[in-house]
Amino acid sequence: MKKMLVLGDSGLVGLAIIHQFKHYDVYGLSRKEFNFKGLKHICFDLEKEEIDVILDTIHPDFIISCTRGDYEAQLRCHKNIADYTSNHDSKLYYFSTANVFDGDPNSIHYEDDETIAESDYGKFKIKCENMLKKILGEKAVILRLPMVFGIQSPRVQEIRKAVQDALTLDAYENLYFTTILDIEIAVQLQYILENSLKGVFHLASKDTMKHLDFYTDIVNNKELLNLKKIDHYEKYYLAIETKRNELKSLEFLNQDVIHCIKNYILQKH
Repeated sequence: MKKMLVLGDSGLVGLAIIHQFKHYDVYGLSRKEFNFKGLKHICFDLEKEEIDVILDTIHPDFIISCTRGDYEAQLRCHKNIADYTSNHDSKLYYFSTANVFDGDPNSIHYEDDETIAESDYGKFKIKCENMLKKILGEKAVILRLPMVFGIQSPRVQEIRKAVQDALTLDAYENLYFTTILDIEIAVQLQYILENSLKGVFHLASKDTMKHLDFYTDIVNNKELLNLKKIDHYEKYYLAIETKRNELKSLEFLNQDVIHCIKNYILQKH
């Protein structure tokens, strides 16, 4: 049975991946105690500990990184992972972000676009991506994500609370973005991994939508959700789409994401 090591196993994306890969021998790392059937969890703080002993003990075939933490500590940890992977029969799948393009908000971005970031988060992700590509080449697969939603995601919990307690949510008039569900991330990762696909992937809805319209469409009765419309002086994007065809059978739209969010929220309301 193939061994998989998931960094950030208790997070939104990590938990979806664990659900999807139950047929693997899955080990997970995160700071806190975490129990999940079939998962071999190890408490690990990348800001205080080195990952080398864990890698040498487990000998994972696949390393999935969807962890968070101090940027410098993450870089150090991923440098150690890259060094290990380069010398073993293993592969790294690194989750990155649409923010690697937040320095150029004038258009939708694709896998082969030059990365340019303004935020510290985006700059860090670019630095980590480039390091992994330099050390590992095709043994590093980069998976960039847009805005992520899921039944346990902070965004969905915020919408649910706003509906229940008649609170106001901010919605941006001129922001255009793409989205994905945590469960879609896990399904697409499985396809990429089990078909030995390589390179950079943008995992996102095949269409781009206005942020205000997205939130408005979540509830048919607008009185259920109070939106504070925030204007911006011009149209701007935090949107990634793909030019690759390998995942065409798994394509989805923003309306599919909205439909799931409605089920998460309104059926429980």
